[in-house]
Amino acid sequence: MQKAHKQLQIALVFTSPRAVVQQVVRGSQKPFVYVSDPEGRYALRLNAFYYPRLYLLDEQNRVLYVQHYRVGSQSASMEALNRLP
Repeated sequence: MQKAHKQLQIALVFTSPRAVVQQVVRGSQKPFVYVSDPEGRYALRLNAFYYPRLYLLDEQNRVLYVQHYRVGSQSASMEALNRLP
């Protein structure tokens, strides 16, 4: 997805402590942004009560798409891609 849409930045937000997230990053070759959010600040800001969940944000961090909890990850990815400008 990121190769096809160069302007897209993918961020993975974990509820795990920073040390655990750093271990995940070491084992990954993906050019994603990895964020540790054990206090749930980002989750609260995005009203993210179901995990995992896909969010599409614009440059001003406005929410363009939120994955419904009944929609699978692959379908959500396609729905989000259809909303890209």
